[in-house]
Amino acid sequence: MGVHAYRYLAGVLCALVCCIVPAANAQEVDFSLFDESLELWSPYDVALSATPEEPGFAQIFEDEAFEPAQMLAPQARQTPRMAQRPRRSAVTRRNQSLASVPFMIGDTGAGTCLTIGGPQTFAIEHPTLSCSRLNVSENNTALPTDRTFVSYRHFKNVTDVRLLTVFERNYNVDRYLLGTERTFFDGMMSLEMRLPLERRLTSNFGSNVSVQNPPFIVDPFIGGRQNELGNVSAMLKALLVERQTWALSAGLGVTVPTARDFTYGYHLDNVVSLEVFPGAPNPDTLQFTIEDFGVTVSNDTVFLAPFLAWQWIPKKNDRFFHQGFFQIEVAANPSRAHVQGGGVSTFADLASVPILDLFFDLPPEGRGTDIFAQSLMRLNLGCGYVLMENPQASCIKRLTSLLELHYTQTIQDPNQTSVPLDVSTFPVVPIPPEFTDFFAEAFTFGNERASTSIVNVATGLTANIGSEGRTIVTSGLILPVTQGGQRAFDLEYNLQVQRLY
Repeated sequence: MGVHAYRYLAGVLCALVCCIVPAANAQEVDFSLFDESLELWSPYDVALSATPEEPGFAQIFEDEAFEPAQMLAPQARQTPRMAQRPRRSAVTRRNQSLASVPFMIGDTGAGTCLTIGGPQTFAIEHPTLSCSRLNVSENNTALPTDRTFVSYRHFKNVTDVRLLTVFERNYNVDRYLLGTERTFFDGMMSLEMRLPLERRLTSNFGSNVSVQNPPFIVDPFIGGRQNELGNVSAMLKALLVERQTWALSAGLGVTVPTARDFTYGYHLDNVVSLEVFPGAPNPDTLQFTIEDFGVTVSNDTVFLAPFLAWQWIPKKNDRFFHQGFFQIEVAANPSRAHVQGGGVSTFADLASVPILDLFFDLPPEGRGTDIFAQSLMRLNLGCGYVLMENPQASCIKRLTSLLELHYTQTIQDPNQTSVPLDVSTFPVVPIPPEFTDFFAEAFTFGNERASTSIVNVATGLTANIGSEGRTIVTSGLILPVTQGGQRAFDLEYNLQVQRLY
């Protein structure tokens, strides 16, 4: 028994050295102080080697105050709750009430499109021209989450094309979004990527209007819709505070110009009757006009969107919730527009005898200008109520109603730029100021409106389905409150599906 007791004391001494010394930030333990022939046994080794006949056996296993040697290890200091978040945070590992708040529906980024235009000539809105801008709240939540998602959005009458104040057409846009979000820093931060695929007005658009000589050709909308890649976005999100009933996060969204450049080919030949002398009973001059221009707008702008996001649930009723996003989006750099081509107008009398040729054209290499997108402020507020929750259900485990208000406002005056045309006549005559002013702004680029203010309302349902409820399906309908020319669309439908990890 003496040998066993000696081994038992040696094991306890070793445990003390191994546990206390590291806690005190001591240097490496020198085990050479012990006899090299000494075998270190733990109390469990002693117990296993003892037999019921030996006296020490009963003392070891019958003493109720006995605890394993790890009780001697230093206790961990209390750390903030958020610091203990697992690396791959999932819904079941977080605050269940906050984690159950569904992802927002969000809405389109349209409504602040730049327009290619000219005085009484044409106006084109295209998704590449800063129309498809990032709305951080779209299919998002304040909590960093591990997920993969796909969404579909249909926008009715979101792209407007006008030509010669006579022809006008609105185009629909269908957007498919593939995305993923991954957490790091123990679930305190996440990185999200979004890849949009859009069926929209083609990036190689044209107009051909010929009414001068038969056969007449009138095709102002050449190209129609086409499937194209949109601008890819990434978002970095950081959870700042998480409490029992509310959470606050912040982040930065970045949109890079991956969509195609936009090109527009414009051809016109026309005959117009003019009244040169006011008061005459009939027009006494004809104007024959032929124009051929090509416009290219390069997609170069990078957008930055810092944002705040939050969630809140009341203490007494966790079926109700509120969430929101606030973002500012600015253009980090301009894009570039380039115009080539020219035209001529021939004035003649009623007998078609030429009187004057008016030339308006550009240098052979063309002429360009920078175009600037306006800065935006977005406020997206949402609330909802859990209609049904049954963890034992085999299909739909949770059903939640959603109601959201989306407000978009420009916070910067529009910066319109122009590409002027050179004007000359044959024979040479003084050119009236109204002609020079007209051709000085022949091609304009920028937002037609001095200020844009858009309000939309969204409503929908979210369902958690599957064996663990980690597949989330959301269906939503977005309607414009803003009326008139500032409304971004007539109707938007959204369907999004995501899988949590």
